[in-house]
Amino acid sequence: MNDVFTWIKTHPQRTAGMIQVATGSLMASLPTLDLSPRSLAIALTVFGLIQAVFGYLKSQADAK
Repeated sequence: MNDVFTWIKTHPQRTAGMIQVATGSLMASLPTLDLSPRSLAIALTVFGLIQAVFGYLKSQADAK
């Protein structure tokens, strides 16, 4: 487990990118779950916020 945390600390851009891909995949599959429109909107908003945070973190790491 320590190897995983070491890799994450060493490669923050790659970690943020992988999290963005994973949340993007989840976002794409949400409409197939037959959720109510309100639940779908809330879930997409939450995942969108996660995407925005990790996108910001990734862009800051790339700017250095």
